[in-house]
Amino acid sequence: MKHNSPDKRTRRAGARALWAVTIAVFGLVAPGSAREPGDGPKTPAASGISNALASATISAETVASALVVSRLAAINVTNGPVTAAQAAEWRQRLKRLTEKGAAAVPAIRDFLAKNVDLNFEPAGNEALLGAASLRLALLGVVEKIGGPEAVALSAQTLQTTADPAELATLIRFLDRVETGKHRVGALVAARETLALAASGRWDGREVAPLFEILKKYGGAWAAGELEKYANTWFDYTPIALAQLPDAAGVPTLIRLAKNADGRLTLGHDVYQRVLAQVAVANTNAAEALVEQTRQNRIEVNAWPAVGAVLAGNSLHLAKPLLDPPSPLAAQPDTRRYHVAVGHQNFIETTPHDSLAPADIGVRIRLVDRLLEATTNPAAIDALEGARISLAARLPAVK
Repeated sequence: MKHNSPDKRTRRAGARALWAVTIAVFGLVAPGSAREPGDGPKTPAASGISNALASATISAETVASALVVSRLAAINVTNGPVTAAQAAEWRQRLKRLTEKGAAAVPAIRDFLAKNVDLNFEPAGNEALLGAASLRLALLGVVEKIGGPEAVALSAQTLQTTADPAELATLIRFLDRVETGKHRVGALVAARETLALAASGRWDGREVAPLFEILKKYGGAWAAGELEKYANTWFDYTPIALAQLPDAAGVPTLIRLAKNADGRLTLGHDVYQRVLAQVAVANTNAAEALVEQTRQNRIEVNAWPAVGAVLAGNSLHLAKPLLDPPSPLAAQPDTRRYHVAVGHQNFIETTPHDSLAPADIGVRIRLVDRLLEATTNPAAIDALEGARISLAARLPAVK
């Protein structure tokens, strides 16, 4: 086991650290740091949480639930994948816990308060057990149970956890049952946790869920937050900027793709690639891309990827938690990327037959504008390849 959080007071002060305190039992792995209770966002959800939780009565079902939780925590995942029989038994116990309803919530609350966790991702145990960690599995149970006790526990945990996947899982549930009520809290938690991850006091856990929270709920405000990490997460930042609602991230994306001040030292080609992806549907992005092409400011190594996205390829987060994955992600030729810097994971999908004739026409016209604007051999090669690919799709469109 590893402890789940550092001293909560240090996190708000900006010096919050992640402990890796091994408790040498069952291989529990720390999922994240936590914030001081009451130190999180003061949203309307915070009021009444303590009363709702305190009102849960101790019953035989609650005691039985605590026993089930302890047995769920006893599974040994330190020696590789669990057996099929072990996985089936574990999932059945999780199902029984869900069936206990509100009586299970106090037992789950008590386990979450211990700030320990089991990591199921190594050795393929996530697929076998149906969750990336024990805490996430229990939060899934809380979501299925629903009701005021489940909402209260979820709102409380949103204020104290700093695990990215937990934050996304919690706000997904809370925003479904109490739309809009907890978004500020989630945004504050995501901002704090992202700052912690960028500080160097981080254990390499996936931060993509934090980018998801910012892009889904942050609006124009999120663009400024994302820009802070333009060098740190040079794949996640442009992908999130491109997906902000109402094109709120496009001005920032254009500025970073131009890199006039030279602030980008890593991943400049990724910003140019995503700019091309956005340019198909956004006039300002298209004009910026044409301008950069005319000035020969697109990096040579970016052109093959720029040509690919103009032909219909697109970049997405590898494992989104808040929105459904791209329907193209399941295609056999989907490419999966892992970038060690920042532990970034994303996919590149191909369009197949998903492009409408009108969309193909828009893309061909943009490609033609870019061809007129350049004499760069690398650009011409990539753009002509994109045009051929687009034109070949037209006869197949019905």
